[in-house]
Amino acid sequence: MYDKHITGLCERQHRAVRKEHIRAVRFGLMSLFYRDPKYNNDPKLFDPTRPQRANPY
Repeated sequence: MYDKHITGLCERQHRAVRKEHIRAVRFGLMSLFYRDPKYNNDPKLFDPTRPQRANPY
């Protein structure tokens, strides 16, 4: 998962997404390492090299 300074989410939203991601992995709905090749050409939602907010660290 990308950090919140890259996605532009607030702390509360980021925790909620992270929690749901962990639940989905636990229930077997998502994988941690595999990406289906049919999704490789999906458009980018954001550019991780140019985050919306500066990294506070």
